[in-house]
Amino acid sequence: DLRKAAKSFLAIEKLKFKIESADNFVLNGVSLKNKKSIKDFSLTDGAKLYQAFASKKLPFSFDLNVAVKNPNDGVAAPRKIDATITNLDWILLIDDRETIAGSVKKPIQVPARGKAAVIPFKMRLDLYKFFKDKNYDGLIKLAASIAGASDNPAKIKLKIRPTVSTPLGPINYGKYITVVSKEFR
Repeated sequence: DLRKAAKSFLAIEKLKFKIESADNFVLNGVSLKNKKSIKDFSLTDGAKLYQAFASKKLPFSFDLNVAVKNPNDGVAAPRKIDATITNLDWILLIDDRETIAGSVKKPIQVPARGKAAVIPFKMRLDLYKFFKDKNYDGLIKLAASIAGASDNPAKIKLKIRPTVSTPLGPINYGKYITVVSKEFR
């Protein structure tokens, strides 16, 4: 029946996303693991970071993993249909400030059976470029809070706009959706 098939295809449009994990935080070559404040850095690391700050560059990198789940499991919609994300435009927000953006053009398979697929992102940006209004201490605290090392972690958000391939043609989400949570939304 065409109505049942259409309902299954439309369920693909409701893919759910969450931030699965973020790790391997490195600021100008210095690991942020177990770093909560400036006093947690060695003298050498502190000098390396200050030198980068003084030169108005502060390279920051981390790995962000986003999980995606296909709600089309044959329960809500009549047929189980796997989804393929063919394009995924993204924008990284740190403390609600847009920073870097990109696009994943490699197909991402999202099975209909309730098992999540994980999309890995290698984030690389110059923290100074986007937060030059902060002083040295402020930037170090921001980097540590992004790494989740403080009691008040900075919010990492990822705005995404997927295009999903279906047997009826591509579904483009049109608007960006914001992935902020460790819960599927």
